[in-house]
Amino acid sequence: LALTVAGIVASVAGFWGLVATDGVGSNALWGIVGGVGMVLCMVGLGLARWQSRHRGSSTTSLPPAAGRRLGLGIACIALACLTPIPFDRRQRLPILTWTADGLRPIIAVAAAIVGLALAVRAALPSLRDKVRPAGVIKTVLFALYSGVLVMTITICFLQLTTVQALRAIAMLVLTGTGLSLLMVARGIAGKTSKQWQLIIGLVVTAAIIVLAFLIRADASAVRFRTGLFGAMMIGAAIILGNTLLEFLMEKRTSADLHADRLGHKLQLIGGSMAAIGLVIRLVWSNLSPEHAAAVKAAGGSVGKNVLRETVVWWIIVAAIGAYVLVKTRWGNWIFAVGGNKDAARAVGVPANQVKVGLFVTVSLCGCLAGTLIALRYGTVQANQGTGLEFEYIIAAVVGGCLLTGGYGSVIGAGLGSAIMAISVLGVQTTNWNSDGRFAFLGGVLLLAVLVNNFTRKKAQEAR
Repeated sequence: LALTVAGIVASVAGFWGLVATDGVGSNALWGIVGGVGMVLCMVGLGLARWQSRHRGSSTTSLPPAAGRRLGLGIACIALACLTPIPFDRRQRLPILTWTADGLRPIIAVAAAIVGLALAVRAALPSLRDKVRPAGVIKTVLFALYSGVLVMTITICFLQLTTVQALRAIAMLVLTGTGLSLLMVARGIAGKTSKQWQLIIGLVVTAAIIVLAFLIRADASAVRFRTGLFGAMMIGAAIILGNTLLEFLMEKRTSADLHADRLGHKLQLIGGSMAAIGLVIRLVWSNLSPEHAAAVKAAGGSVGKNVLRETVVWWIIVAAIGAYVLVKTRWGNWIFAVGGNKDAARAVGVPANQVKVGLFVTVSLCGCLAGTLIALRYGTVQANQGTGLEFEYIIAAVVGGCLLTGGYGSVIGAGLGSAIMAISVLGVQTTNWNSDGRFAFLGGVLLLAVLVNNFTRKKAQEAR
């Protein structure tokens, strides 16, 4: 109780201090106070609810699998921190143009060798059983094709990607890989050694803090120096609190009806409050007079609200579609017809009516979108959306909808659409070559199809 009360008081004080004061020193001070308060509150609530862990229930040795992942994770984080040194964030030349002339043939040959090695490795198991001339010729041709393909893809990527973009991609990939490896190592170590779980959890927290300060010191955009920095610090505090909870307490091995009911209520209340707060922030938050004057002086237009009403309509339609698909008989019919129309018809599902109803629903959604666009621009364009069918398919597949039908969700498709929109806008704002947009979309579709096939396989195994 003392820890919980102290944590709540510190969190409230930290939030009040961040709002009431300004400056780097005061922000750092009150941010630390709020973060420590949040961790104390989490640990205090955990200790008040569950029993403490027995100290002699775990070993002190680090499992080899966790040790390997720990080393690789630290190496990836270190490389991510060193990436800004050789690459200048203001350099917008393509990578292939930026590199030395003598290095380009070496890169091409190395890529071709990698493609050959991968193809030979994939084809060797089939040749070990029985060597045939036709099989050898097929393997050689496949290896040559793979080498040329990998070399072409590598050269195109290096020509379409700038040094600035490569720097961002390298930091993002190395950071994500390193943190993922560290979290996996923490989970493996927690099964046998709680001491090492605590140590690795502290390493993860420290890595996130170091990366946050690195990004803050290196970035020039305000959104990275403030918003991203704050989000990373909050994430570090949450991981620290979770690590302390798992170190100090035992996990449940049996159901607790009262605790489960309370947890579900708290999740529902928290999700509802977050949604209401987001709507209030987006719909009813007007621009400040200073910001509005600056936008008008730059030649832009300032509306009443920050958010367009089309987003609100999108949320409403998506919520209705999600409810119908998951909670109604019509939604069950849609899944049944999409999975196997003949089998659905055999058990009494009106397959033809379902398909006609879906086509009508899609038409009505298109009508709503066209009406909102017409009201926004005050004019109608007949070719609006023409040629974007490829992107629509990618959005649905990225959202988890199976190409063969019978599996998917409205929320997943909505998230896929948002991801595609953010990705396309990101390619444009990073000043990449416009031709790279289609290569990026193709790569996203390829990855989504692979994930799609894996999801379908798991769904069929579950059935």
